[in-house]
Amino acid sequence: MTTARRALPLLAAVAIIVLVWFLYSWFRDSSLVRVRHVEVSGLTTADRPAIRKELIDAAKGMTTLHMRARALEHSVSAYPIVHSISVSPHFPSTLRIRVHEYEPVALLAVAPEAAILLVARGAQGVPRDWDMHVGAALVITLASAVALLAAWRRRGAAGSLAPVLTTALASALALWGTHVSAPRQMARIQLLLSNRAAWSDAAWARAHDFLGVLALQQERPEDAIRELEAAAAVAPNPRFFFQIGLAHRMLMRSDLARAAFEKAQALDPRLADAWVGFALLAFDDRDWHRVEACAESALAIAPHRRDAKEIRDNARRAIEAGIH
Repeated sequence: MTTARRALPLLAAVAIIVLVWFLYSWFRDSSLVRVRHVEVSGLTTADRPAIRKELIDAAKGMTTLHMRARALEHSVSAYPIVHSISVSPHFPSTLRIRVHEYEPVALLAVAPEAAILLVARGAQGVPRDWDMHVGAALVITLASAVALLAAWRRRGAAGSLAPVLTTALASALALWGTHVSAPRQMARIQLLLSNRAAWSDAAWARAHDFLGVLALQQERPEDAIRELEAAAAVAPNPRFFFQIGLAHRMLMRSDLARAAFEKAQALDPRLADAWVGFALLAFDDRDWHRVEACAESALAIAPHRRDAKEIRDNARRAIEAGIH
């Protein structure tokens, strides 16, 4: 009897707890606390009305005491701009939802690059500054990255695996294909150049320009002259003639170098390269005042050219030191 009396309070406590739990379980899903008002904030995308509708429809099937955040996130999973959501219930019937969007970093990167692509042009025609085409490649790359992120968000890894792998393989081939070996790269280029009919004049000029610049960097002036003259033959370009002049200077052919620089200047009188070439020839003759004058002419056209500044400063030091 004594034991039974001692157990009564414990049993009563358990019964109260069970009753409270059942009452709460009933109450939290009852119409008394059903969500009737939904406030959605944080949306800036053009899909704002559709996203808001999806969230409101999903939220109205819940109560302020029984929210299902995963269900809310799933309702807007088709919109890649949505990064996450945070939910704040307000008793008895209001639910506040804040949407956190992905920052469109890739799109912001595409915008200035696209603007540059539309505004910037080669100063002397298509063969001039051929590496400006890198801008187009970068725009395509960034736009592809945005598309892949969107596909990943919508379909998950399984749906995006193929384009991701394709992009990775294409990048690997581009970066490490013929470029991994200089002899292999050159052999490939020569093979492609063997079919002249397959090349436009502009593409032919760019290819020989590449080979000429490479030869110049490797101090093979005869090869550089041959390649650059092939480029200039189909697309006369002042930069080609400037580089031909540099190659002749390396071979100590001052007259031919000067003739090439003059040709570059005739094609474009506002070309700073030609004045730099004249300054270098004057430097070889130790004519410091002429070096300074030619370098100043180059800087008047292109104030930020470092080579022209260095040549001018060296000439001034030579004049001050009385070097002849």
